[in-house]
Amino acid sequence: MIIQDTTLRDGMQQRKIKKSHETRKKVLKQILKSNIDSIEIGMCSNFLDFNFLKEILGEIPPNVTPVILTRLHEKDIALTSKLEEFHEKLTMKLLFPVSLLHIKEKLHLNYETAILFFEKHLELATTLNKRIDVCLEDATRADVTFLTSVLDVCNRYEVGYVTLPDTLGFSTPKDYGELFQFLNSKKYHFKLSAHCHNDLGLATANTIAAIENGASQFEGTFLGIGERAGNTSIEEVCVILNKKLNIPTPLVLKNLTPICRAIEDMLEFKRDPLKPLFGDNIYVHESGIHQDGMLKNRNMYQFIMPEEIGGAKEVMPISGISSRKVIEKYLDENGIDYSNSTEIIEFYRSVSKLVDDLSLREITLLFEFLQGSILGVREGENHELTV
Repeated sequence: MIIQDTTLRDGMQQRKIKKSHETRKKVLKQILKSNIDSIEIGMCSNFLDFNFLKEILGEIPPNVTPVILTRLHEKDIALTSKLEEFHEKLTMKLLFPVSLLHIKEKLHLNYETAILFFEKHLELATTLNKRIDVCLEDATRADVTFLTSVLDVCNRYEVGYVTLPDTLGFSTPKDYGELFQFLNSKKYHFKLSAHCHNDLGLATANTIAAIENGASQFEGTFLGIGERAGNTSIEEVCVILNKKLNIPTPLVLKNLTPICRAIEDMLEFKRDPLKPLFGDNIYVHESGIHQDGMLKNRNMYQFIMPEEIGGAKEVMPISGISSRKVIEKYLDENGIDYSNSTEIIEFYRSVSKLVDDLSLREITLLFEFLQGSILGVREGENHELTV
């Protein structure tokens, strides 16, 4: 399975992250540690872009394919083609919207003129650049007849990959999988690539559906960053491919956590605590049933062990819903007498339903205080206030 990272291009559309050229160079070094096959490094529409991308190309080893997303503007195509001398595997990816909405509102064309417009620029690109890919924006909303007409045009030229993006992130695994299955059955000479957005939380699932139905490449970002709800998360798909589908990927799973943490720090991006695989909550087991199961066998409530992806061991915090064994272990490790642990635990569970964020240490002190007060009353002490 070929992986194309688009953290440096699509990922940079994430709001409230650092995006300077220097930051992108640092992120590139982390991406290269992942052993990924292909990296979409940006777009080239002016000489500022050109000079930056020239620098980036100098950092990319010969075995990695750098990709530049390119609009259907003759100026952009000509400028991007000049970067080819700086990396022999440089690929120009032409961006062409294929839904009727985009064709009418963005290109101000109709189906007939749009396909002529596309072929004109595709022909120009193939004369200037040795490696050409195509990205058909909003493919999941395109008319299938028009979409296949565009792919028939691609099939007449030397195109490596055609990307079928779910630009709105609104597709489902069934629909996206069937689209790949249908187009794969046509036996085009080029390969198909999946590119999904996460607006309905289905980017990873849709990408897997595409792979199961003939996609040879998937595109994504580390941490799933990107516009709106983000992109397909590279790390999630790689773990599923390796652990569930037995499809090898070039990534070493143990490197995933260190790479993601480093990128997160460089971008000053705050991940969701529920983010699969890397969120702060993912390897936390708080309920008593789960804690008891984990003490018996770590596989009880974990499919992926944190060390498999280079992470720290799971934790079992103490709370009012914790396992009795975990609470007693805490009492023992902290030198607290738990000969009456049953009473303490029941007291802890009762109070936790009324008051948030009380530690077990605070609970034991409160328990001892109340026990002392009750004991004093039982011994006949006078607790009345004398004025």
